[in-house]
This record gives sequence, C-alpha cells and structure tokens, in this order.
Amino acid sequence: MADPITGVCIVEERTRAPADYEVIAFTTDNQDADLWKDRGLRKKVTRYLAFTRKKLEGRDDVLADISVQKEEAMTPHGWTTITTTYDSGEAALKKKQFIVRFIPRSETTSAVTEIYLTSGKARHNKPVESSPRSWEIKDLSLFLRFGPVVHSGLPVNGPAPVSLPYQYPVRDNHFGGTNTVTNPTITTAPSIIPMARSSPSRQGTMRSPEQIAQMTAIDGVPFQLSPVLVAASLPETISVTRLPLKSRDEILRAYEYDFSTERLVKQQAAYAS
Repeated sequence: MADPITGVCIVEERTRAPADYEVIAFTTDNQDADLWKDRGLRKKVTRYLAFTRKKLEGRDDVLADISVQKEEAMTPHGWTTITTTYDSGEAALKKKQFIVRFIPRSETTSAVTEIYLTSGKARHNKPVESSPRSWEIKDLSLFLRFGPVVHSGLPVNGPAPVSLPYQYPVRDNHFGGTNTVTNPTITTAPSIIPMARSSPSRQGTMRSPEQIAQMTAIDGVPFQLSPVLVAASLPETISVTRLPLKSRDEILRAYEYDFSTERLVKQQAAYAS
C-alpha cells in the first residue's frame, strides 16, 4: 500500500526536480509524459510532473485532490495553483491551470497515493484502481488513485506512513482580487527540499474527495445559537417591561372621536351646492 503523496510540482527538466521527488517521465503505455508537447520549430519546451511522499519536519499535509482548469478560471477557495515550474520559473502549463488541494493528515481518512498519465493512444484504458475522473492536458489524460491515510498512534498493517509539509510557495488568490507575491517562510523546513523559484501559493483545509462526494450544502454547519444569545435568553437575564392594562371604557375614552368636523364640512358642501 503506497503512502499518501505530500508534495507535487512541475519541472522543465526531468533532472532538475527537487530532492526526493519522483518525476513522471513516461505514461502508463510508455510514451513521453511531457505536459507541454511543443511541436513548433522553436526551442523544444518540456514540462514534467513530479511528486514526493517524503516527510519533513513541522507540517503534516497530504494531497487531497488535483484538477486542471482553463487559464482564465479563478482558483477555488482552498486550492493552490502551480503557476510556474520549480526549476526554471517558467509557465507551468500552456492555456491551462494545474491546481492542487492539500489537507492536514489528521483531518482526512483518504488521500491521493498515485498519479497516472496516459497518452492519447491509450486514453480509454483507465489505469487499474484509479478514480473514474480524468483531466486532459494536451494529448495526455491524468488519473488519480486514492488510498487510506494512517494516523499516528493507530495500529497499521504495513509500513508506517510518511508526510511532507506543503511544498508550494503561496500565491494569495482572492476572488476578483490581484495576485500578490510574497517571499515564502522556510525557517522550519529542512534543506532536503530546496525553495522553488516560483510565486507563493496558499493552502486550505478541505475534506477528502470521498467525503465531499457524500456532502450536501449544509453538512458541517452547526445549527445552534450563539453563546451570547443563549446567555441572553436565560430567565434570570430577561427583563420584560410590565405593560399597564386598561379597561374597555378607558380605551374608548382614549380613542373617542365624534366626527363633528366631517359633518360640518358635509353640511357646508351641501349648502353651497
């Protein structure tokens, strides 16, 4: 059983991936797994996907999902866009956005354990035990395989899990806002993963794909009053003003009206006519 993937990046050269990262150089049918597929007469441009399961100190996130969307689409909340290559800082994909979602290991029971790329020639040959969904990048299809996440302190059958803090620098992408690039903080990260020369990106806390598939719009919403309102509703905290009661005669006297003005106006109008 493979451990969950804990870091993903895109590189221009297969030999320049970060330490402890595995580069997906070939598809499942032994074709070139280049994500760019530049067929022009210019200098050949290549892009390769790389991932790791290596553990780093300080954080313990796992890969919850991957998606590919149009270049002009907004990054969903809680997702991270890999905009540039790790090794050269160039655009990661052509006319596409490669987005990933990470979640703390303690908050999920399922995560991505394998990433498969299949060429157009074998597009309909879905890898065994992969998810039914796929994403198209040029003439490649991307499939994911999900597996259980083992939490520390629980009995396990097999090797102990490993983890790695989120590898991407964070790009703050608010809806309708402007992307702001800041320098990543890596004071606690070991040197086995060098800092990428790409713009930072932010991560969010999300549920596993299986959990999301079973969720509705109101799942996880606590239906309870605010503690302030609960405290204010206690009998000893409620102060109700006592209203004075009036008798029927008092009410009639208070709102009595004899319509004398209206009768006078009616008489004057009749006399004038």
